[in-house]
Amino acid sequence: MRTSPGYTSCSAWEKAVTDGGWKADYWVAEAKKPHASSLVPASFHSRLGYARARPSAVPGSCSTKRDFLGELIEAANAKGLKVMLYMTDDPQWHAEGGQEWLDSAAHS
Repeated sequence: MRTSPGYTSCSAWEKAVTDGGWKADYWVAEAKKPHASSLVPASFHSRLGYARARPSAVPGSCSTKRDFLGELIEAANAKGLKVMLYMTDDPQWHAEGGQEWLDSAAHS
C-alpha cells in the first residue's frame, strides 16, 4: 500500500490494483521467465503497510474484499509454482507516516 503512489485504505489500494489490470496469470508468467519455482507476495510488510491482499475477518489491519492471494495461488498451482506468503512479525512501524496501519494486540 505504501509504494508509489501510497494509499491509506485497503479499499483505495484494492481499487487501484484492480483498475490497473492486475492479473495473477501475468505474475506467474513473469516468474516463469527466469525459471523461478515460487512467488512471494509481501503486502503485510512493516514499513510498506500491513494490508492483507485477501478477505479476512481477523482484526488489527485492513484486508481486501478481492482475494488477490487466492487468485495467485490458483494461477501458480496451474503452472507448477509455489506461493509463499510473507507476513512480517515486526509491529514497530504500526504508525509509519502518521497513519495507523496495525493494531498488533488485536491482530495477535
